[in-house]
Order: sequence, then C-alpha cells, then structure tokens
Amino acid sequence: MEYAHELNILENRDILAKTMPCRVEKMEQVAEDVMELYLKLPPASACNFLPVNTSTS
Repeated sequence: MEYAHELNILENRDILAKTMPCRVEKMEQVAEDVMELYLKLPPASACNFLPVNTSTS
C-alpha cells in the first residue's frame, strides 16, 4: 500500500499524516472488488481531512 508521503501528494508541510484510532461503523460492497468503509473516530479527536485523487487516468 502506498501512503501519502510516498506519493508526494502533501505539498503543504503544515499537514502531518498520523495514525488515529477508529471503529468500522459500516461496510458496503459497491463492486465485486470494492468495499466502502465508514469509519467512526472518537468524539474528542480532531481530524483535518485532505481529499486526494490518486487516479492515474
């Protein structure tokens, strides 16, 4: 698996990748080889999400 720092997609040095505890809230199979996961973070945790498109099309 490739991580954000390996793909050089984080240009802003103020954003750090970090591991956070979470719970799988829901799993939904959207295609034969694709599973969508809904994750729940602890209520007190702050999460700054940076959406990234890693498609190579």
